[in-house]
Amino acid sequence: MRKYTLPAPLQKLTAPQLAEVHSWFGRQTYDQMLVGLSERFAVSMSRSQLARYFKRFAEAHLFNGTLQEALTPAHLVAIKNGEPIPDAISREEMKQKGLRLIRRPGLTVAGLKLVADVLTYEERAAMKQREQEIARFHEDNRARFHEFRERLEQFKKLKQQKPGA
Repeated sequence: MRKYTLPAPLQKLTAPQLAEVHSWFGRQTYDQMLVGLSERFAVSMSRSQLARYFKRFAEAHLFNGTLQEALTPAHLVAIKNGEPIPDAISREEMKQKGLRLIRRPGLTVAGLKLVADVLTYEERAAMKQREQEIARFHEDNRARFHEFRERLEQFKKLKQQKPGA
C-alpha cells in the first residue's frame, strides 16, 4: 500500500500558520502562495508539492461541513495510511458524511476513492496493526534463527575439538 505524506516543508508549520496558508487557497494563485510561504514563513517548496497539498486540503474540506472536529490534510493522510487519528474526530460522523457524499451527483472517481478510504478506515487501521505484529513476529523469528545457527556452529566446533565424542 502506498504511504501518503504531507510536503516536508509544511510539516514544520504550526496550526495557526497552516490556517493562514489555508486561507490563501481561494484568494491567491499557486505562484503568489509560494512567494508568501517563502517571505512569511521561510518555507521553500515546489509548485507541484503545493498543488498536491491543496488537493489533500480540498479532500479534507469535503468532510468538514458537518464534523464537529475539522479534518486537516494531516488527518486525511493518516486516514489514508490507516494510522491513528485523534479521538475528537468522530468516526461515526465521518461515515455518515461519506454516505451522504456518495449520493452527491458529479462525484468523481477520485472522490469515491476518498470516501471509500474514509469508510474503510477502521478495517485498514486494523490491517496495518496486524501487518506490524506480523513484521515483529518475523523479526523475532529471524533473531531466533540466527541465534540457533550460531549455537549450531559452536556445537560443531566443540565436536571437532573433541575427537571421539
